Amino acid sequence: ASGFRVSGAPGRGEISASPLMVYAIADLHGDYDQAIAALRLCGLIAADGSWAGGNATLVQTGDQVDRGPDSLKVLELFRTLRRQAAQAGGRVVTLLGNHEALNLEGDFRYVNEAELQSTGRETWSEMFDPEAGAIGAELRGHEAAVVAGEGACRTLFVHAGLRLHHLLDHLRQSGTASTAAAALDALNERMRLALGQARSRPYADLTGDDGPLWYRGFSKGAEAEVCSPLRATLQAVGAWRMVVGHTIVPDHSQPLPRCGGMLHMLDVGMSRAYYGSLAAWRCQQLGGGWAAALPLSPPAAYLSPQAAVAPLQVVYVPEGSPLLAAEEALVGGSLEALPLPLSATA
Repeated sequence: ASGFRVSGAPGRGEISASPLMVYAIADLHGDYDQAIAALRLCGLIAADGSWAGGNATLVQTGDQVDRGPDSLKVLELFRTLRRQAAQAGGRVVTLLGNHEALNLEGDFRYVNEAELQSTGRETWSEMFDPEAGAIGAELRGHEAAVVAGEGACRTLFVHAGLRLHHLLDHLRQSGTASTAAAALDALNERMRLALGQARSRPYADLTGDDGPLWYRGFSKGAEAEVCSPLRATLQAVGAWRMVVGHTIVPDHSQPLPRCGGMLHMLDVGMSRAYYGSLAAWRCQQLGGGWAAALPLSPPAAYLSPQAAVAPLQVVYVPEGSPLLAAEEALVGGSLEALPLPLSATA
């Protein structure tokens, strides 16, 4: 069977805006104030709320909407930041979450009642219509999964969890070349097609419990059972870790690593519709082939990038060696094999 190789220019599903610093923020669920607080935690916005991250990359892992009272305001915030970041040479990526998909499907059970009433149910439905609505069209343009960062910061971001068979299935159906970028592009394109007809749901495999917007296996399954398939997905896309939201970490306080650092769970229930916790994530190139994936949470909110913060994962790629040639890496203080990206398979 064909495998994947990392080569060529990034596709839509690959981001290379900033090789040095990549940030992530998980589920916001209609809480504008917490969205602002999380962005400030990362140091990515100025006092007036405008982009101040320069050429950094920020990935928001989906579920901007529902639960809280400010879904539309949160969407507008990130719409503005995407534009401002692009002008500054940076990148803001907003992924699809299951709650964006629910609204596209016409399921408004989780929309904040006050916001739904003030907007009008019919108007809300029209705005989120996947074929004719302005917000619906915008959300369909969001990716389901992306790879961002370079070297040891190369990371796969997805709302809930991406199983390898979804990459293989959609790559085969697309008939494109077997590269990591092509696999993600194929997956994202089929998600766009699925959501374009979301109110009839012809692609239940993508939008159902096993799909990248809902799958909780990597976050909740026994590590003895899920770490191996997680590693297979990472190998396929040439990433060192998968970063997800969707499933709130047990102590809802700070990001949680699983599977020796191959999975980073970021959802701490930030919206005050849940716990009102505050957290974010950063991967930083440290020089000499080293990179660290760090949790950001109070009281470390405004510490400098050089401040001592316990990492979720530390990765070493021998200097002068491409990522694909690395034979071992340091993770959490111990030498072990990492899910090294595949240069080619037969």
